[in-house]
Amino acid sequence: MNFAEFSQLLEDDFDFGFDPSLTISDFQGKCAVNDLVALRLTSVSPKYAPGDVVPISDGIRVFADLVNCEGQEFGYGMASAQFVASYLEEASAQVMQVDGDAKRDQVFSHSYLVVNIADFADYLTRYREGSAIWGSFVHSDEQPNRIVAHLSNSALIIAKPNLSLSNSIVKDTAFRAVVYASPLERFLKLYHLLEIDFDVQIVSAINALGTDLKGIGKLLKSFGNDKEFERLLKIVRKASPVNSGFFEDILRAAFSKFQYHPQLAEMLIEYTKESNPYKLESARFLTAVAAGYDAATWSGNGMGTSYDNLSKFVAYIIYRFRCSIAHVKIGEYLLTTDDETFIYEVAEPMIVTILSEVYKR
Repeated sequence: MNFAEFSQLLEDDFDFGFDPSLTISDFQGKCAVNDLVALRLTSVSPKYAPGDVVPISDGIRVFADLVNCEGQEFGYGMASAQFVASYLEEASAQVMQVDGDAKRDQVFSHSYLVVNIADFADYLTRYREGSAIWGSFVHSDEQPNRIVAHLSNSALIIAKPNLSLSNSIVKDTAFRAVVYASPLERFLKLYHLLEIDFDVQIVSAINALGTDLKGIGKLLKSFGNDKEFERLLKIVRKASPVNSGFFEDILRAAFSKFQYHPQLAEMLIEYTKESNPYKLESARFLTAVAAGYDAATWSGNGMGTSYDNLSKFVAYIIYRFRCSIAHVKIGEYLLTTDDETFIYEVAEPMIVTILSEVYKR
């Protein structure tokens, strides 16, 4: 509410229940509480504990506070100036005028940055825009709508038996994949599980050679010459023997959602890389995948269906998703939060299927 609305409620004898030592005044139409005014935030990093008030300093003095109050109840008589300023920024005067004192009870729907009025203009000019970097929170003026991670609409979870997370590093990586809400971050952690498995393969091969230093040297040299994609391809092929239909099934699922075909064509063909086994134009690619995966249609459009081709294409798709999420640079196809559903429905099932075979004991 603004200061005019607050003043009108006071004239109407509305009892806010605030600590009487707090002074509420007008600052540019906003309610200033002990010279503190609140700015609404859209997003706050989960690294801050709920309910915390974190001082913000310029390196010399504290001039503002992060009030991480989203989801917290407002505690009237015990509330500090920072919380009261946040409450008055969020509360609706219209609702209070209709429902009276009962509407003093409130759970915050946002968190707030509370700044002293003497530093208000300087904060807006010099600090607000970069708060996502230096403070891990975002103002609603910079981001009107908060980013909400894509939520699963799965009606069923398919269990995969006999998977072995062999060591603490593998387990830690898998557990971190679970806690990330965003498909972008989750996919990268799942990709890390593939990378770790390559290192596990090297260690296992070395252990099998025992004290054969010459053999170990040859082994390390052979692995060391591999580029990143070649390592990924070895892992992907480890997931399935030749001619099992495994990669056909993965591609059939990946291309079953027709709404993503144009985006796949742009990412895989228009932004093609050397590791792409299929060198063709986008129009022909779209013709080939129009029916999802069909061996005759793919072959007829110049997309071979041998084990080598299909396994390499699966690895290539996974690698392109990884690069398009991890890299933010000119010349790279970029995936953003607007693409979370695309990643969730196409990329994540592919990599989970591969991991379920790679980590099967």
